[in-house]
Amino acid sequence: MLFRSAPAWFTRGLIFRATGEYGHALATYNRALALNPFNDWGWTNRSLVLWQLEQYEEALESAERAIALNSESVQAWYNKGVALSALGEYEGAIATYDNVLILDATHDNALTGRGIALFHLEDYAAATTDLEAALALNPDNSLAQDTLTTLAETQPIEALSVPPPPPS
Repeated sequence: MLFRSAPAWFTRGLIFRATGEYGHALATYNRALALNPFNDWGWTNRSLVLWQLEQYEEALESAERAIALNSESVQAWYNKGVALSALGEYEGAIATYDNVLILDATHDNALTGRGIALFHLEDYAAATTDLEAALALNPDNSLAQDTLTTLAETQPIEALSVPPPPPS
């Protein structure tokens, strides 16, 4: 079947992504973007697929292209933060998650991502605050919960927000 329009290729990319066929999804998004390189949604989805393929530099580039086309795309900003985190660029990721939260203060995944980046920078108090805020917004956010558990197991007892029990 020959698809001649960018929307048809974008839709096909979504189907491939949903079925976990990321290589096919990437090829399909590339075809769609060749037909319409000004579609921020296409660049945003391409970024997500590249992240899933562990091609983080390219994921970052696609997220930045999407942002250049639509600076209010919450998902594009979020994808940029995820790519920066995957590259170990935690300070840049935090600034990017800040932008997500300016656009959508209830984005629990951005709070989680920022909390994880803060954890990697050993700012345990701020990480805990963000992860707890993410869980307040979405109690089913398992990544936030798992990271809080890891945080509690990793940091020194003095850094925990709950004081240790008194000596017996």
